[in-house]
Parts: sequence; C-alpha cells; structure tokens
Amino acid sequence: FISLARLEESSQNFVQAGLYLQKAVEANQDFNHNDQATYSFILNNQGVLLRNMKKYNQALLKLQEALAIREHLFGTQSRQYAQTCNGIGNVYHFIGKDNLALDYFMKVLAIERTEYGSNHPEVASTLVNLANSYSALDQYNLGIGALKEAEDILTSYPDSPILVSVYLNSAISHTELLGFEKAKFYAGKHQELVQKLYGDVSLDMANNWNIQGMILHEES
Repeated sequence: FISLARLEESSQNFVQAGLYLQKAVEANQDFNHNDQATYSFILNNQGVLLRNMKKYNQALLKLQEALAIREHLFGTQSRQYAQTCNGIGNVYHFIGKDNLALDYFMKVLAIERTEYGSNHPEVASTLVNLANSYSALDQYNLGIGALKEAEDILTSYPDSPILVSVYLNSAISHTELLGFEKAKFYAGKHQELVQKLYGDVSLDMANNWNIQGMILHEES
C-alpha cells in the first residue's frame, strides 16, 4: 500500500495516494503498539500528502504525531527526526508562519551537517528552505547568505535541480535589494540551467520570464 501511495503521489493523484496510506494503517491496527517505526513513517507520508493537498492543519497534526514518535524511537539527532522537522517547517512556510519554519529548518540543517558533512546536496536543499523563509520575512540579506552557501556546495553538482531554486531565489532577493546587476546575473544562470534541464517550455522557464520582467520593472 505504501509503494502504491508513493506511485500515486508521484503522479499527483493525491486523493488516491491518501486512500492507499489509510489502507496501510488499517492493514495492521496494531502499528501503534507493535511497529511504531512503520507507523511514524506512514504518519510522516500522510502529513506530506496532506500538505501537497493544501490541508495544512491536518498535515501538521500528522507530522507532529510522527515527530513525537520519532523523537522517542530515534532521538533528536536522527535522520528520521530531521525528515519530519523538514515537513513541519515546510507546512509553517506555506501558511506564512516563517519564524516557526526557521526553527525547524535550523534543526534539520544541524542534523544534516552532522550526518552528511557540510558539503552535501541535502544541506544545500535545506539552505534553500531557510532562504525561502528569510525572504518571506523580508530578511533578504540572510536569505542571500544561505543561497550563496548552497551555491558553493553545489559547484560539484552543476546540473543539480536544486540550483534552479538557488538561482531563481537569488535573482529575486537581489531584485528586492535593488542589486540589479547581480539579479540579472542569477536570472541568466537560471535561464541557462532551466533550458539545459527542462527545455524552453516549462513552468521553470515561465518563472524565469517573470523574474526578468520583474527586474526590468524595478530597474526602470
């Protein structure tokens, strides 16, 4: 059931994915008592699924329950704990509670640096999440710092999709700070990478057109 749920979610069939996850729970009503690790895994996936369906309050309930179980089973320095903290941070970001999101992303970052080292793509991905929340709080300089660190990490991964977000968010943040030359530089890097990875017709390319238009408007 879990594998089927993942397949449906990858196709954005969120309702069907949710049904499969519920069946996974119902297949063994004793998960709570006999296999809390599996139960926490299902709760975490249900939370992510509900977030993708924009059912944020329900998502938080699932993720917070998963976090409590994972803290008890694995501790607060585990990958499992970090995974659920990341999910909670994303929900808080989507509902505009970025001060809370930052707390969770900071926890994830600390765990990942210990687990993977400071130059791992997972660390870069979390730095992008931090930058998103900083930007939402109008703390663009802090966001740019996080994005630059992510960019430096990904020099060994020049075709990483994470760089698409790094370049786009860097262009936006520099535009907000009226640093138009740097904004244009990152918009150009974003366009180049998007064309390489996804071609000329994609949502990412539409985002590029938007940021280039934004730069021109703000500069004029």
